[in-house]
Amino acid sequence: MSSYVQIIVNTRTKPLVQEYTYSIPAKETTKPQVGQLVLVSFGRRRALGVIVKILAKKPPFKTKNISKIIDPTPAVNPHQIKLAYFISEHYYSSLGQSLFAMIPSFLTKNLKTNKSIKPKYQKTIFLNHLTPEQKKTINKHPRQKQLYEHLRYRRQDTWINIRSKVNITWASIKSLQTKKILKIQQEQIIRQPFDYPKNYTSPPELLGTQKKAWKLITAEFLAQTKKPILLFGRTGSGKTELYLRAAGEQVKQNKGVIILVPEIALVPQTLQRFFERFGNKLVVYHSQMSDGERYDAWHRLRSGDASIVVGSRSALFCPVQNLGLIIIDEEHEYSYKQDQTPRYHAVTVAQKYCQLTNSLLILGSATPRLETFWQAKKGQMHMIKLKKTISEVTGQQTKRQPEFTIADLRDEFIAGNKSLLSIRLQEEISKALICKKQVLLFLNRRGHATYIFCRECGYVAKCSNCYIPMTYHLTNQNNLLICHHCGLTTRNLTSCPECSSHAIKFYGAGTQRLESDVKKFFPTARILRMDYDTTRTKNAHAQIFEAFKHHGADILIGTQMIAKGWDIPNVDLIGIINADGGFQLPDFRSTERSFALLLQLIGRVGRGHHSGKVVMQTYESDNPLIDILIKEDYQLFAFSELIERQKGNFPPFAQLVRLIYESTDLTKCKNQSIKLFKQLNQIFLQQKQKDLQTILGPSPCFFARLHNKYRWHIILKGQHLQKFLTDIPSDWIIDVDPYSIL
Repeated sequence: MSSYVQIIVNTRTKPLVQEYTYSIPAKETTKPQVGQLVLVSFGRRRALGVIVKILAKKPPFKTKNISKIIDPTPAVNPHQIKLAYFISEHYYSSLGQSLFAMIPSFLTKNLKTNKSIKPKYQKTIFLNHLTPEQKKTINKHPRQKQLYEHLRYRRQDTWINIRSKVNITWASIKSLQTKKILKIQQEQIIRQPFDYPKNYTSPPELLGTQKKAWKLITAEFLAQTKKPILLFGRTGSGKTELYLRAAGEQVKQNKGVIILVPEIALVPQTLQRFFERFGNKLVVYHSQMSDGERYDAWHRLRSGDASIVVGSRSALFCPVQNLGLIIIDEEHEYSYKQDQTPRYHAVTVAQKYCQLTNSLLILGSATPRLETFWQAKKGQMHMIKLKKTISEVTGQQTKRQPEFTIADLRDEFIAGNKSLLSIRLQEEISKALICKKQVLLFLNRRGHATYIFCRECGYVAKCSNCYIPMTYHLTNQNNLLICHHCGLTTRNLTSCPECSSHAIKFYGAGTQRLESDVKKFFPTARILRMDYDTTRTKNAHAQIFEAFKHHGADILIGTQMIAKGWDIPNVDLIGIINADGGFQLPDFRSTERSFALLLQLIGRVGRGHHSGKVVMQTYESDNPLIDILIKEDYQLFAFSELIERQKGNFPPFAQLVRLIYESTDLTKCKNQSIKLFKQLNQIFLQQKQKDLQTILGPSPCFFARLHNKYRWHIILKGQHLQKFLTDIPSDWIIDVDPYSIL
């Protein structure tokens, strides 16, 4: 057995040396393997590490012994270790941070207390085949006879269930076991966030361009070097069935599949379809599950008991055996970008993972990121356009083209309409309700009022931690002011803290205010609201979805949660309360994000036999983006936006790195930013290849103070920018390929 190993230790800093050599003590009985989780002495503390190399020779320096091998089975595989090196280099994080991002917290967080998550078992009672004498014995005892009647047809049941149905003690059960009437076994309980459907379904026939897409997918499976595929298809065009087919093909070949969705709670229909097709071969994995649920899913994948995982961003690192396929649905979604170090993007990492494992990557979206769209246009990936919906292909609809109405909010103001609902939207809601149709109303802000101010002195109620306006919320107990960034909660103001005036004004509106207006105009309508406030409890998303799907409500009011993955044919009207929100933010992606969100939302209507209606309320009815939305022409938008990106030298035509400094001291924050800018400017002036093209800043961030810290940033533009980051001090946040610069 080799006595020496190289280990990556879980450290936050990025030192020159990131692999450390340790020796295996003679008393250690577990054979060391690459990928095993170990405990080591690191400086003055004990730290976790992962074995990344077994050394054949003794090193020419003194080494420490590892403390122990925590688990004989590797926590990561060799491909994942290589992937960690890529993440570390590309996103400029330490190897320890990159590698331990792949290892679930339930394996590591309780090691100091020696308390860890373990499998859960239950006692199961089995009824043996009885002899006539045994039956006579049981019939003499009323409780034993009751137990026999309970088990005689089902033959087995859990002790918990038996105890609730039969008046019998555990001592009696043990006595019957001794007499060989019963058998007791410990069976593992697979903890799951919900019960999956047991009715399996067969694949439907592929239609239209689905056939062309499937032909290309099967060809890529056989290709020696696999090229990523972008399924560029409008909502309802049949992308999910292609995902199912591709996953099924890999399962037949005994290969594993990773399927990423933006937010698992928002795609209940998609999840149900996967369970109906693959049953217990599939597991769900996301951060909202309990440690026990994630433990069981993770171990089933590692053992090969399950071969498909559907989950959010973190599911990319699940221990799927013999990986053959990664699918990323709605690849444009912001949630695929990690907002803590390592600040990786799941699509970029998945591309590298597929290269390392020779797996196929399929990306799907009706509104792909401009970076992805540009890669496809340059031929770096296949792009398959699914132009028609399944309803159009089957003839249920001649063409899915919703009827659009633009309501100019400036005219509503002149007419004296102070409601959030324009006159036209009120009329369309009334028509839909009369026809027993359902309505979606979209407003991407929760709460009752956007901010609160004093009309006499101008005071605005702001969060003491973040220095941004507090949002007014109505609750059953109190009327509260809540910060949507740090969660600080205070009581509502009755008078101004500055001048004591009672002239408090509530400005702006959120989903709570919209709900109040809808109730006022339509008092008999059944209304549901879906936002962060109504979905905090477990399975709340699914409960609201199921209630609305089965027409338990007529009107659903929601934030961006209602724009994703829903297929409810009875929805005949969508009301967009403020179509302008988000277009004007000082972020190069703001237009792309807002356009994609609204286009996804529009796709929720017209899913049945009728095309449906969309009422868009706006203060900019002459905005050309409104015309493009009405045409539902993403390619027209993409090309026009790419021209603007190229003019400004923004991605995909340049790389961006955002450097952020945070401090409770404003002067220090400013001075450190100026100091770093001067250093970078010297590098800029002295460089030979001119890869560093532009330095923006230093300046306060758009959100200049969050969580009681001031924030300044510097933005670098150019190519191959990682080489300019070596001298960035460790107290700076480095965000390579940032999703937002707010």
